[in-house]
Amino acid sequence: MSSLKISGIQTNFHELSVSDQSLIFLDGVSRKEQWTFYRLARETERELGHAFSILVEDLIARKKDDLVVKLREWLNSDDANEIWFASEVIGFFKISELTQELSSMLNYDLNKDLPPHILNCYWAHARLKGDNQLLKLIDECQSHHNLKWLIFVFEQMYVEGHIDKEFAVKSLAVLSGRKDLSNEIQLKISEIEQNLESEN
Repeated sequence: MSSLKISGIQTNFHELSVSDQSLIFLDGVSRKEQWTFYRLARETERELGHAFSILVEDLIARKKDDLVVKLREWLNSDDANEIWFASEVIGFFKISELTQELSSMLNYDLNKDLPPHILNCYWAHARLKGDNQLLKLIDECQSHHNLKWLIFVFEQMYVEGHIDKEFAVKSLAVLSGRKDLSNEIQLKISEIEQNLESEN
């Protein structure tokens, strides 16, 4: 891309600052797929988001106000991938300025199967509120589909260092005590617990 036209004003793309170019690039890729900044990814997620984290970190340092405006725009989009990307950025980097906007996205019943972009909003909001809020979210969820998704997020966060081992062990012990979990969920919890034990 050599130039772009916004609100009737045309500018040379190459004359924009690196941060402005990064924001335009991220705006484009946000619609393409469900990117994750975590190294551990689901089959439906693209790990390249981990590489994009450098661009986001630069924007947070240099153009945070502009990034917040763009994230708000993505959250209010009709595009599921844009909503996903906004919540992924907000949750991963803990951008607390958008806590209220995320709150307005949480008008769904967590006991009914929800699409990934809505679940990502629940996760991002819980992450902004703290580890105990994430555990509460997982512990109260009754949908097998949603619970499976949330437990994977829990594992992603542990692998990335977003939750410490002591909290992870304590949380998994609470979850494994639930009597309503499917065999699949119980096996996943056991697998994560064994991985934690093998690190000793």
